[in-house]
Amino acid sequence: ARDKPRMTFGADQTLESSQISTTATGSVRTSDNSVLRVGDSTIEGREFVIENEENTVTFDTRRRAILKKAGGHESSSDQTRARFDNRTNQLIELVQRGNFRFSTPQYNGHAETGRFEEGGTVITLEGSPVVNDVEKRLEAAEIRINQKNNSFIATNNVSTFIRNPKDPVLVKAARAEGGADSVLYTGD
Repeated sequence: ARDKPRMTFGADQTLESSQISTTATGSVRTSDNSVLRVGDSTIEGREFVIENEENTVTFDTRRRAILKKAGGHESSSDQTRARFDNRTNQLIELVQRGNFRFSTPQYNGHAETGRFEEGGTVITLEGSPVVNDVEKRLEAAEIRINQKNNSFIATNNVSTFIRNPKDPVLVKAARAEGGADSVLYTGD
């Protein structure tokens, strides 16, 4: 079996695909199934465009792709754009649009668009997002989750179903903000 071509960008940054091409401006493109590894993140998909700049590696695809990150984080969507710090390989920002799905050790859910910031610890979901954890199901127009402190803010048409086996509860409000111990509902 023939090995796939492999390109190395820097420390702990590799690209594998059966077809890798570069442009005069330094852009890297693939047209077939591809795997990009940057630090503890792996992106699998096809038709990648990668820009390797002095401080950042920018990744883009208009095809369905799956991002896997160490610690049990996974997300997928129809279009993916990511920026990584070129020195530390840390994720700076990840925007995934179209049939976005994600799972982390604490949460799973879906939306039209997902944006990851602060190394992937802050997630903003837009377009009919739904987020599930062990205790509840949360729906709203926009949901922002901070995984560092296990908090969230949900706005516009918030619906929370609390999974209590003895006494399940449905709460509807304009806004919900909370953490592991409490939730404050306001409006409507």
